[in-house]
Amino acid sequence: MFDPVGNASWSCDGIHRRDLLRVGSLSLGSLSLPQLLAHRAHASTDARKTSVIYIELAGGPTQFETYDPKPDATMEYRGPLGTVSTNVPGVIFSELMVEQAKVMDKLAIVRSVHHNNSSHGTSSHLVQTGYYKRGGKGGDNEFPSVGSVVAKLRGPNQPGIPGAS
Repeated sequence: MFDPVGNASWSCDGIHRRDLLRVGSLSLGSLSLPQLLAHRAHASTDARKTSVIYIELAGGPTQFETYDPKPDATMEYRGPLGTVSTNVPGVIFSELMVEQAKVMDKLAIVRSVHHNNSSHGTSSHLVQTGYYKRGGKGGDNEFPSVGSVVAKLRGPNQPGIPGAS
């Protein structure tokens, strides 16, 4: 099971002790391990394959030039661009995002990411991996990105197309 906190208390056969407790506690709810596995297998065959396109705009346009234009704010906060309505009532984008506004019902815009670090390098590493970078500025990531982990565990949706890049 993927643990976003990164607790590392694995047993020698690769099973996390906490997962054993979770599975064991399911019997209290009258769901046995074989039933749980049958439900998971059924869900995985019925589940629609989904994809996530994660775009980090490091050094790119600001939020008010893309997905959060703030048209009612003063000029210092909203920027010089106009707005465009999306196909979701009440949601607006910057006037530069016309094509994405047409498919807003298929997007998830996350505006709640927050951290207390002012360094772009370590903060970017945090957003990609869930961990602050320990070393200096620049260099490779010290931990795998979330996309790499999902690609390793799940694989690609179609053969020949990478699960993450």
